[in-house]
Order: sequence, then structure tokens, then C-alpha cells
Amino acid sequence: MEEGRIDLVASDGHDTRGRPPLLSRARDHVARRLGEEEAKAMVLWRPAAILANQPVAPRRESRRFVMPVPQAGAGEGFLQRLFGR
Repeated sequence: MEEGRIDLVASDGHDTRGRPPLLSRARDHVARRLGEEEAKAMVLWRPAAILANQPVAPRRESRRFVMPVPQAGAGEGFLQRLFGR
């Protein structure tokens, strides 16, 4: 992590009962080692950029991501292209 080889933290949780997406312990661990801003970037800003089909800067170059407001007719997103819906 300190070498900059990890850009985000995610969960494979699928529902709130069987496998809930609990990232708080991982986020706290990152915050202790790399600081609060980097922890937010790893669990919020970079994943949000991926979901919005935006480029993701590596950790050393990362800036806070601001979720764009979708525009009508703005084209297909990542999941639409992936699943063809």
C-alpha cells in the first residue's frame, strides 16, 4: 500500500444480510497508514470515477473526483456497453 500499488478498496458484498459491503474497517486501516484524504479516495472517489466511466488517476496523481451530472443522450456508460442494455 505504501508503495502506491493499490488504487482503490472495494467489497464483493452482494446483499445486506449474507455478504454486506462492509468497508469501514478497511477504510480505517488505510486512513491510519496513508491519511484520511487517501482513504476517502480509495473507497469513494476512485470507485465513483469508475462507475461514471471516467478515467482514474493513479494514487500519486489522484485528485478528488466530482461525480458528473448525467446529461440526456450523453451516450452509453460502462455497464451499458458491458452488458448491452
